[in-house]
Amino acid sequence: MPKLPSFLRSLYSKPLHRCLLLGVNDSGKTALLYRMLLDELVVSIPTIGFNCEDIPVGRDTIQFWDIGGCGTIRPLVRFYMQPGGNILFLIDTATCISDPEILSWTLDELVFQAQASRDNEGGFFGVAFGKQDRLENALDPRVVELEKSIRSAMETVYGGGKEGTRWGIYRNEEGGGISAVTGAGVGNGWLVREFLKGIKAGLEDKKIDLRPPMTSPPAPQKDPLDESQLRALIEKQNEDDPHINLTAAGFFEKMESGMLEKWDHRAHLRAGYYVLIENLWVGHGLWEAAEDFLGKLERMLASDSKLAEIEGREKRFRNTVHRTMTTFYLHMIHISLLDFTTQNPSNLPKSTDFPKFLLSNPHLMSPQLWSAYYTKDTLFSPTAKSAWVLPDLSPLPTYIGPATSNSEIKKDIASQLNETERLQRFAFAVLKHVKATNQRRGKVIKDSLSALQKHIIHQRSKGISLEAYSETKAYFWIQILHASIDSLGDKGIDITTLSFSSFVLLFQELLRQPAKGREVWRTYYTEKAWESIEARMGLVFPTLKPLPNVIVPPTEKEREAAARRELEARIIGRENDLSDVEVMLCQFWIISEIREAEVGRPPHTHGGLLWSIFSALWYAQKGDRSMGDALNEVLVADLRGKELKRKLGFTEKAFWARVVLKRFLEFKLVNPGDVGDGDLRGAILMNFQSFLAKNRELALEDMWQGYYSAETWHSEDAAVRFVPPDLKETENFM
Repeated sequence: MPKLPSFLRSLYSKPLHRCLLLGVNDSGKTALLYRMLLDELVVSIPTIGFNCEDIPVGRDTIQFWDIGGCGTIRPLVRFYMQPGGNILFLIDTATCISDPEILSWTLDELVFQAQASRDNEGGFFGVAFGKQDRLENALDPRVVELEKSIRSAMETVYGGGKEGTRWGIYRNEEGGGISAVTGAGVGNGWLVREFLKGIKAGLEDKKIDLRPPMTSPPAPQKDPLDESQLRALIEKQNEDDPHINLTAAGFFEKMESGMLEKWDHRAHLRAGYYVLIENLWVGHGLWEAAEDFLGKLERMLASDSKLAEIEGREKRFRNTVHRTMTTFYLHMIHISLLDFTTQNPSNLPKSTDFPKFLLSNPHLMSPQLWSAYYTKDTLFSPTAKSAWVLPDLSPLPTYIGPATSNSEIKKDIASQLNETERLQRFAFAVLKHVKATNQRRGKVIKDSLSALQKHIIHQRSKGISLEAYSETKAYFWIQILHASIDSLGDKGIDITTLSFSSFVLLFQELLRQPAKGREVWRTYYTEKAWESIEARMGLVFPTLKPLPNVIVPPTEKEREAAARRELEARIIGRENDLSDVEVMLCQFWIISEIREAEVGRPPHTHGGLLWSIFSALWYAQKGDRSMGDALNEVLVADLRGKELKRKLGFTEKAFWARVVLKRFLEFKLVNPGDVGDGDLRGAILMNFQSFLAKNRELALEDMWQGYYSAETWHSEDAAVRFVPPDLKETENFM
């Protein structure tokens, strides 16, 4: 969830228009962008990837995306185009009028990008005549001929009558031309003002369907229908509800067997509410709930179809599984559920609260609620039926929770870790990794203990105050936490989705820091054995009592505390509360899986993606190919993730390529050109290990959550094209 400042910015920010800044190599795009932003000349290297800046223009803002002009990047530009997105194409005027080959290349590129924008239902397309400071005569007649060629090309793409509302040409004849070097036509804001006029003319002419940018989401919206009428309808339905006496389990049993008395919009909301409650209770979120709900819908329809065939009747439930519609209403229920929770802080919402919940959120009862966010063409398209598609009218509403609820959590996170909590976090990370990867527990523990020993020795050598490594202490907490997890049994709690602080709430008596002399280990070890040299060097078995295999399971109160902690994290935004030990383990596991992978076949994991990007850039730095080629190879590669062999989306690959590249350019390679072919992989791996050590945050697979909402990250739009971050922009670099 976005934090409060992001939300406030969205309420009071200026209208934002998204624009791609395109052109051939060395046309001056980056210099133009920073002349518009800073009104000074910025000398840059050829753009690798993209730069992004917001340029204020009166009451509006144009968000310019400067896309690298390399030939190898050209095929990827279409992935950055969005319906309604604008384009400013920059021309190197002086070179075009003096070099026929460059002119031909520029015209080809212009037509290619204009056609791509038109086919993608793009917005306004502007063409600017840059680098006019290099002309000996600002009124050179060859510039007029060049403009005729440009106009002819644009009329071929858009038709003759579209100038001014679909496309425009900017020369600044009376103002000294356009130049990022001198600032003519740029420093005084002339170009952006004229370009904004074109954008607005297109919108007013209603010939451009502008899709709102997914940055700056608006305030939560209610359905425009009369809420008093909806509330009256809900009260009547509460009285006549045929499912009112069913428990959640009973409702789903009848639903999946096709035996519900009625399946209408209210029943759909009830099922979504129950699904979310169940998933939040075990530590899952909206996306796990959506998959759960869709599976139940499919089973309901299959059962109904089978019963209809057996009984020789019509199907009772004619609606089909629609992923976008279902996910949209789940999202709206989720937001309302978070709001309902803050209004009723005494306990978590229960399945029996559904009638009260619906009365608190009558707008959900409108089956046309989607119409404020989607056009019919988008919502009822085949793509939206089979995949989650973002709205095309208005961004999804976002709930902002109370700021006060975050203070206690932040205090816990900021506290200095002692030896016990550090080892508990280590053990929890190891066991989560075992469960998430299905690797052999013994091997993971053995390798992790070795990594912990090296980490502690390294930290102590730098003067950091840490207790000496003790294999007995580390293994003790692994066994205690393993027994705790086993005690959960069929409770359905998924520890792979829980933070450590939430897990502690499940076993507060066991994991909270006790008073001196009452530590948990004293039940099993004498102090002499616990602190002995032998316990440091190897595993010393308990001297008082065998280690437990099962711990007393958490109480309902402890389970509710953990579920509430996870719910609060979703309301206020999940903080990164990982310790140095947990981050070290993430790095260690990435390096380990790369070492064990076959040459040329990186693993289908987050670490495998980082390795693919880094090794491609290493070769580029070595001189075998350009960085544009390196990025292109990674972005178009068919990389599949570990979960269900899903194909990584373009936005996902572009995001990680961007953040790795930013740090790669600041990283000093070790002998990139002095390694023989036989040692190449080892040299790259050595550099990669050093690179991760200097950029520890890259090892965290969930790093994207600081930049993207889950709704945007998991959308079909993000899978097939580049969708800009909607929480925070990635860092720019030159």
